[in-house]
Amino acid sequence: MRILSLNLLLLFILCTSCESWDLERNDLMQTLCENVNCNNGTCNTETGKCECNENWTGDFCNIPTNPDNPCAGIDCGPNGNCVNGICECTGSWTGTNCDSISTFLKVYGVENKDELGYSVAELPDGNFVIIGEQDGEAYFLKISPKGELIVQKEFESLSGYEPFEPIDRNGMDGTPGNVDPFGRYDIIVDNNSLQILGYKNTNGTENIVLVFVDQDGNFSNNDVKTIEMEDHQRPMSFCQTNTGGFAIAGYSQANYNNDFLLIETNSVGEVIWSKKYGDTYSDILWSVKELDFGTLAICGEKGKATGGSFYFALIDKPSQSIIREAISENGADARAFSMDINSNNEFILFGYSGSFANEQYQWKKYEIGEGFTLNSTTGSNSSKRDIGRSMVIGSSGDIVGCGFSGIGNLFDINLVIEPFDASPIKKEFKFEKEAYNSAWQVIECSDGGYLIVGTTVSLKQGEVYNNKQDSNIIIIKTDSQGNY
Repeated sequence: MRILSLNLLLLFILCTSCESWDLERNDLMQTLCENVNCNNGTCNTETGKCECNENWTGDFCNIPTNPDNPCAGIDCGPNGNCVNGICECTGSWTGTNCDSISTFLKVYGVENKDELGYSVAELPDGNFVIIGEQDGEAYFLKISPKGELIVQKEFESLSGYEPFEPIDRNGMDGTPGNVDPFGRYDIIVDNNSLQILGYKNTNGTENIVLVFVDQDGNFSNNDVKTIEMEDHQRPMSFCQTNTGGFAIAGYSQANYNNDFLLIETNSVGEVIWSKKYGDTYSDILWSVKELDFGTLAICGEKGKATGGSFYFALIDKPSQSIIREAISENGADARAFSMDINSNNEFILFGYSGSFANEQYQWKKYEIGEGFTLNSTTGSNSSKRDIGRSMVIGSSGDIVGCGFSGIGNLFDINLVIEPFDASPIKKEFKFEKEAYNSAWQVIECSDGGYLIVGTTVSLKQGEVYNNKQDSNIIIIKTDSQGNY
């Protein structure tokens, strides 16, 4: 009996030791597999060795068993083609089997010049075009799906407003001061051509300009259509109408007072009608879209004594009259910079509300019917200034907005994703140097990711040139969850 008890004790000790060894060994094999690239196979977490797919051999499954057909057994999926045993991915796709999308952060600019990124669009071939300013002149970029620069040029025939004047704001010397431009640029892709909305300063008078260019930004003087009116006009955005023309939203200025400005043109930029709306306060339209039945939807900021209010309206095109309008009546300063329509025919507006230095993102939803049903959601709850600038409703139904957050005039770019069936995703792209960084537009890409265009001072090390900080265009390409 005593001998049996000792044997049982020894067996228990050995089994306990074996269990500990097995756990340590499994952890070791798991770690080994995480650091092994099996190329055309998978790593066995029990042995730590590669198990190769059909037609492949070698310690790392990188030797074809049939050298006459190195692509045998390689599946590049719908986003790539096998060449000499390696998947060459198309568009923005990457990875061994072309099953991941490219993400990147790129900065474009010229030393000693200020660049400001406004608008971006994806071309049918997957490349991207960006329009903005370079020292007040219209500036054009074309980049690949992976962020490589293809074309950059300045449109010298278009002159804008110098966006960065070296003024002291909030006691911060050298900080870009006049950061809200008096007009902006926008871009529309129409098959193989581009339409660019801009503005032109001639003898002290600003006029709206439409430029028709090819995919590399080439155009002639005949491709420039200037819209001249009595007062100064500044464009903010435009859309293509159901008849092939364009609807342009912005504002008209006379005697330092701004009025809503809405213009419809034909397909070659000739004005069909123009209309000003407004009162004694400053009114600015920031976005316009046409509904399927020919009505225009507009949003912007309606001036009041304490700043501005969210503004949304439907316009009857034949009469140019307001069908219905909604104005937020809270006491805070508020601005609607962007809007989109979802599958339920609900308009979502994006911007901000609050007092100076205490702004918060603001989403507002308007249901189109006999009246407007207004639902408002505050997308931020921090002590920072949170400015919402641009939004898009993704193919999955998510509301995606971009803007910038910070204290004073020291901002970081951000991205906010508001799924209808999950918790919000908030991404803040922070840089080592604190400076003025802003996002102007976000779009959904054909691969399901998002692309943000804006301006950065941080990523050029912020040297002071000619008494002003050097700014550059920044492009951030993320996946569907806002990661890059």
